[in-house]
Amino acid sequence: ISKERHALKLVRQTGERSVEREGLLNLKASVASKHVVAVHQHGTISHDIFFEVTELVAHPLAARVSAGQHIEDDEEFWRLASQRVSGVVDIHAVGILHLGIQVRELSTDLFQYSLAFHLLRAQPKNILLTQAGDVRLGQYYRSCEIAEVKKHRPFEHPNHKPGYQAPEDGPGSY
Repeated sequence: ISKERHALKLVRQTGERSVEREGLLNLKASVASKHVVAVHQHGTISHDIFFEVTELVAHPLAARVSAGQHIEDDEEFWRLASQRVSGVVDIHAVGILHLGIQVRELSTDLFQYSLAFHLLRAQPKNILLTQAGDVRLGQYYRSCEIAEVKKHRPFEHPNHKPGYQAPEDGPGSY
């Protein structure tokens, strides 16, 4: 018996979302890269409920970024950036496009939420960290195989709206 902790994901199939395809792409990606959330088991519970047993990730990368700041330790910044890029390269090498690693839309209502909350929301929700602090790419609901990209219509998760974020002002910015 293993003492490892795992996560369980349960998802209902809908008309506009193929969770079975998502699971298969996540599995294929996790075999190709150590920087992808590892899928240990997946399948169906009923005709419209799918499950995945995955490695346990501690939190999204956004939780590591200090409010209104960036990762101040240069060595940690470059380690995380390298892992993130390596994961993308690995999944592209096996013919998968993630299509969901992007900045999220920011709300401009500063009275309702604090600025810190806005900055954290801007970080992609599908870049995660393990308890050891290593990057894992997850959430393959927009993904497709490269051969299908021209006919693929990504599922648009209602809570994950793509947006644009201008480059930060500060040292080293252009």
